[in-house]
Amino acid sequence: MAAFHPNTSYYVPAHLERAGQFNPDGNNGYNVESLRDFNNAAPKVAFGMETQPGHGASANRGEYQVLRNSINGVLTDSVGGTTYGGTGVYGAQIGGVWDALLGEGRNFWFFASSDWHNRGAFGPDDRRSSQDFFPGEYQRTYVMVRRDEHDHHHNKQLRPQSIVDGLRTGNAFSASGQLIDRLAFVACVGHGHNESSAESAAVEAAQDNTAVDREGCATMGEKLVVSPGSSIAVAIVVRDPSGASFSPYTFDNPSLAQVGIKQALNMPELDHIDVIRGMVSGYKAPGAADYSGQWPSDWIRNPGLANVPAGAKNTTAAVIKTFNDHTWATLRHDNEFKVMTFKIENVKASQYVRLRGTNMPANVPFETDANGNPLSDLFTNATAVNPTVNGGTDGQPAGANLKIPCKAVGSTEFDGCPSHMFVVNGQKMVSFDVAAWSDLWFYSNPIYIEVRGSTTVAGVK
Repeated sequence: MAAFHPNTSYYVPAHLERAGQFNPDGNNGYNVESLRDFNNAAPKVAFGMETQPGHGASANRGEYQVLRNSINGVLTDSVGGTTYGGTGVYGAQIGGVWDALLGEGRNFWFFASSDWHNRGAFGPDDRRSSQDFFPGEYQRTYVMVRRDEHDHHHNKQLRPQSIVDGLRTGNAFSASGQLIDRLAFVACVGHGHNESSAESAAVEAAQDNTAVDREGCATMGEKLVVSPGSSIAVAIVVRDPSGASFSPYTFDNPSLAQVGIKQALNMPELDHIDVIRGMVSGYKAPGAADYSGQWPSDWIRNPGLANVPAGAKNTTAAVIKTFNDHTWATLRHDNEFKVMTFKIENVKASQYVRLRGTNMPANVPFETDANGNPLSDLFTNATAVNPTVNGGTDGQPAGANLKIPCKAVGSTEFDGCPSHMFVVNGQKMVSFDVAAWSDLWFYSNPIYIEVRGSTTVAGVK
């Protein structure tokens, strides 16, 4: 592909955790070294992964599940066992595989897709689904596409090449359930760039839905080169659209009902945004001890980065800032736009910053932990077997993991818990498409900051 179609081709592995760890005797699975190998071989072709998979309405979200795969006759889990807020463990785990790749300074981006096949038990014109969503109905990757300078007609048609070029830049973010539909994310340096200057650049870009193009600033997929000791101003502007999403369901979100929050499933609200930072230490050498590393096969039973090999993690990655409705501002004339600014003072070493956000506060039972991280989706997976320590199953019936009741009663399939939801002991439980519409996340791609004299961010121009 690199030899014959260097600009038109792309290789973005889809639902890459689903098939399990790399199988050296077969033709399936990915470890971190698989991704490094592809990106090394063709950096303009292999520039990211679809770690927010489609099939979001299926019985087991994303079709990730324990004991899904048979490798050499041994039943093995999808990597991570399931998804986490609809995202695979490679992208969802702070300090995991994606952060390991970003910690090298690679062009390696986060993408989502719909993976549309069918609506499961329903016809294509039914709003309910027990399998997939239409393209763009639930998950979207938003990408900045620049007008082709050779396009003299200035027509509104997008060429496929322009979209691939945009994806390659990393100036993209992915969101589920229309949680947000615009994002401007910018880091600036220099005497003229205080927080208000960075903020004005981000507000303008978000309102106009255009690129952030300002001297001394960088946005997603770009790097900002600065002197040691510099102060970096970071601005974030998102649009949390008012009005109804594409969810057909109007009853209150049953996951949020557990913590006393009334919010209709088709009117999601952004709860908070986390800023995640990791340090850049440069490319790892093929064959080095920390180049390869298989994600633990028992992660669902025994999660923890201490169990992850050095090559598959970046322990410098952490949440450095969280914004919510107490700490973000809204535009006076349009409160759909949330505005956040902060400074990274006295930078000494090369690093990156990235974002994630959700409609879930911290400490929502079976959805988020005390730090706001997504929990395993096992508790909303309708037919997942229950894993035990020995790698078998404990013989519990399908639905045994379901934990969140759906109690809304309506007069139709849409203003109360629908009839296709999984029932346990007479109680409808959050599952299928209701689980997906309940639990929404967005992820941005990173902005790199290269400090002169520190590690060069070699992969990003």
